[in-house]
Amino acid sequence: MAFPGNDANDDLPLRLGGRVLLFDEQNRILLMEDSDPADPGKGSWWITPGGGLEPGEDPAQAARRELLEETGIAVDGVHGPVGTSEFLLTFRGVPTLQRDTFFHATAPAGEGQEITLTTAEQASLKGSRWWSLAEIESAEIESAGIGESHVPIYPANLAGLARLSQATRQGHKLR
Repeated sequence: MAFPGNDANDDLPLRLGGRVLLFDEQNRILLMEDSDPADPGKGSWWITPGGGLEPGEDPAQAARRELLEETGIAVDGVHGPVGTSEFLLTFRGVPTLQRDTFFHATAPAGEGQEITLTTAEQASLKGSRWWSLAEIESAEIESAGIGESHVPIYPANLAGLARLSQATRQGHKLR
């Protein structure tokens, strides 16, 4: 198996993405239940709204666009970046190295309780849910095989990214 930084990955296509840690008024984070329609036996997993860059986009623009496409929620801007994640996946049947840049935003007051998926997003996204940081931490433990059930949540360090986002949202400077 190849890992980021390993020469075996040199031949893999690189897919760049932008993702949003979207916080609501109760400081919960929106996660989307995603799946691969090309591989229904693979199951589903939870991930932040976001996706691949389109030509001419930077990660922040992609994160904002994908948030609107996947949720119907428009934000004035995204802040950050607060972190990155790099992992191997099969994207549209092709082994791919995915590199995501994470930003944070706050849902407009009263928005986000009813998520609207576009027709294209309905093919892979099964739903959404607002998660507390404690729920995310618990799911990460279970995903690591420590808990009783397996709840796939990505990236594996989402709780850490959420803590960084909360700190920057509260005005703390990152060094």
